[in-house]
Amino acid sequence: MPNTQGAPSFSGASTFSVSESRPIGTTVGTISAVDGTNPINYTITIGGTHFTIDSTSGIVYTARVFDSENGDIRINITVSATSSESTDQIFEINITPENDNPPVFNPNVYFVSVVENTATSTSIALLTVTDADGTTPTISIFSGNNDNKFELRASNTKEIITQTADLDYEGTTNSYVLIIHATDTAQAVTGAIITATATVIITVEPANEHTPAFSPTSITNTINENSTIGTMIANPVATDEDASPHDIAKYTINQVTQNRCCDD
Repeated sequence: MPNTQGAPSFSGASTFSVSESRPIGTTVGTISAVDGTNPINYTITIGGTHFTIDSTSGIVYTARVFDSENGDIRINITVSATSSESTDQIFEINITPENDNPPVFNPNVYFVSVVENTATSTSIALLTVTDADGTTPTISIFSGNNDNKFELRASNTKEIITQTADLDYEGTTNSYVLIIHATDTAQAVTGAIITATATVIITVEPANEHTPAFSPTSITNTINENSTIGTMIANPVATDEDASPHDIAKYTINQVTQNRCCDD
């Protein structure tokens, strides 16, 4: 409002800023008013739950901890400067965001099953990571990928785990535990590196990829012409290198050729 004769007059800055997460009592700035040689008394008439002001010096302090992610972006306060009369003025205080939130995996444990004969370059898992500060974390496989069977392919904030080599259930390794790191790309307020961790447990499932094999591949046997029905004449055995349940062979008679060798 316009100053009246004899009322203090504000001078200096009318806009200030303070970083979020600063502790209560952090100095925001100094509000100045003059009225000749008369002493000035400062009070906050609107916004006193957010800030305090030294009544003599006009120094403004934080009265709470701010969080820009929760809507603390800009706060107006009204300050009254009083000597023999009073003058009010609105001051704008901007809350400056800081990198104070870690990346977050959701979920932070993933269970994945993949069949052993799955083609390479197949996407087998989708990881989601976010950061409340709006930064895009850097994702990496920290450990568990000693054989280089997997890699990460980025898609916005979703990271796809891709199979890069053949997986063999019957081989030496049929399960993997990958530790994934999401590292904040911006420096944290404390100067520390902010990292989140997710665990991906990959189980290789068996596939029916092997053909049964007879050993031996041929059997020659004889049978008496008067043998009864149900008499065993051969016991062929086939084996299958697949893991259970694909290692069970089923037998059928594919062809019967009758050769007459004896008189009726």
